[in-house]
Amino acid sequence: VQAMLADMGHSLGAAAAERINTADTDEIATTLAAQLDTLGYEALAVRHGEEMQVEAYNCVFHALAKSHPDVCRFDLAFMEAATGRQIQHMECLVRGGHSCRFRIGKPPTV
Repeated sequence: VQAMLADMGHSLGAAAAERINTADTDEIATTLAAQLDTLGYEALAVRHGEEMQVEAYNCVFHALAKSHPDVCRFDLAFMEAATGRQIQHMECLVRGGHSCRFRIGKPPTV
């Protein structure tokens, strides 16, 4: 199930990648949040310290994630495919957080 969710997230994220074509992390966070918002996540780009992160206040999989936290793999795969960067899940609604918050990794080195 986890692999299937990752594949689905990667496929949808690859399509979103066409709209996220910048190297600027702040712009990536803003555009990624807009993409997630379109999917129903109620997401915003929010500054945490020196970096912009993405916060989602409505997980579309919340009820399912309570029983099957592996469903979060879809979100991570979507965001990683859309941005070409590693995404770190910093806070989670299912684990008692106020939002699902994601840190966008540094650009890959070539």
